[in-house]
Amino acid sequence: MKITGTIFSISKRLHKYIGLFFLLYFILMGITGIILNHPEMFSPFSAPLYLMPESYRYAAFNRLAMRDVAFSIDLKDTHYIGGKEGVWQSMDNGRRYLCINNGLPLQSGKRDTNCLLTDKGHKETLIFAGTGDGLYFCEEGILKWQKASFIDKAPDDHGIIDLIKTSNGILAFTQHACYRIDNIDGKPVLKPLNIPIDFEPQEKAPLYKLLFKIHDGAFMGLAGRLIIDAATLVMIFLCISSIYMWYMPWRKRHSRQGYRGNLAMFRFFNRYHLKLGIYSALFIAVIAITGMFMRPPLLVAIIKHTVPARWIEQGPNADQLPITIEKAAYNPEDDSIIIAASDSLFIKGPADFAQPFKPVQINVPVHGMGVNTLKWLNKSRLLTGSFSGFYIWDDINKSVSDIKGNPIKKVKRGMTGIYGMSAGAAVEDGELRFLADYDTGIINVSSNISPLMPDKLREEGRISMFNLIFEIHNGRIFRDLLGSYTWLIVPLGGLLLFLTAFTGVYDWLYRKI
Repeated sequence: MKITGTIFSISKRLHKYIGLFFLLYFILMGITGIILNHPEMFSPFSAPLYLMPESYRYAAFNRLAMRDVAFSIDLKDTHYIGGKEGVWQSMDNGRRYLCINNGLPLQSGKRDTNCLLTDKGHKETLIFAGTGDGLYFCEEGILKWQKASFIDKAPDDHGIIDLIKTSNGILAFTQHACYRIDNIDGKPVLKPLNIPIDFEPQEKAPLYKLLFKIHDGAFMGLAGRLIIDAATLVMIFLCISSIYMWYMPWRKRHSRQGYRGNLAMFRFFNRYHLKLGIYSALFIAVIAITGMFMRPPLLVAIIKHTVPARWIEQGPNADQLPITIEKAAYNPEDDSIIIAASDSLFIKGPADFAQPFKPVQINVPVHGMGVNTLKWLNKSRLLTGSFSGFYIWDDINKSVSDIKGNPIKKVKRGMTGIYGMSAGAAVEDGELRFLADYDTGIINVSSNISPLMPDKLREEGRISMFNLIFEIHNGRIFRDLLGSYTWLIVPLGGLLLFLTAFTGVYDWLYRKI
């Protein structure tokens, strides 16, 4: 009994002081977690970047201010840069830029431009922009965007992630489908195409993806999200009630006038702190444990582990592709299309879709966050880019090299290239012009184009409310303050929340038994 009493004494102090010292952190994680579970409710809102830490402000088109580049067909020295802040036009090889967002959505998340493409129209060049809100187009001489419609009902995942020009026309890709851009009554429309495949969906999926879905409840759909929301609301209540449950006795002991406080409120908080706490402890513990694996170092520890793919929903509908498309590229030398999908899967097929698409072995490093850049260069070379860096795959020799042409003999998981985090690339007529690194921005490679980011982008840049809340929830917003110690926030915070839930259950059981 003495040993169990000692353990109870230690457990009671851990529960009390961890809960009190870190309750603001727990409340912050709870509020931001609920918001992240319902992003559509906050999509209209954004915040100016000048309110953010310095590392969040744009410099040299970094932080995905550049995702893709399209070059004008008719106008000399003219190109367009698309990214998080919409589309920018330069008519002097990058010395000056003009914002051309007229007609694009005002919301930051919907205006975010994933891809650009120029094409010769009936009268003048058309510019296409694939955004989080769908496909937009405008004439080069007017520069007022219009939204293209779907022939059928717009799918749930209507955000356009890539655009390619092929012998079969211009194709637009969402995460789970492909569309051809047809011209009806003088306006582009999106017509669905069936991509035939000749492979079985992967039997294994990364363990971390399952943990992500458990963390936010998505593995059970909307019902799961609501359960996690409810558990999170209870956690917030437990934090608030613990303040009064601690403060009233403390004030009473230290008050010379015999502080009594609101006894009814104390009883209410005490009663429901115990009841709701014991009922929600398992859910809170699951949230804490899975949250610990959201970021390195624990994410790195499980990166190689897999689970049956059927445990993770692959696509929104059975009639869509059972893969998640990340990028696509067209190779005019053999009239083929290659698609980069999640989990480092590459599939290839003919541009006319006459034959099924099959997996191909492209041995390049790919970060767990997926492929951000996929462009065919001259001589059957494929430029790939992820947060593991930029690499070039030689499809003839079946070899890989870094962006400077240095051969890489052995590809290792987690390796990082010369330029660490791919954001986008500018390719014109099969030649690489310049790159964009997530951290450092524009990198000149072999071109006389030297893009200079306009001051307006830095001064008027905004961050969507979802991205802001996400940066708070994963702790990255404290990077400027904590530096390399930022990685401790998520695993340590999850561990402390788990200990609080565990000790609370132990204390309750000790008193009952």
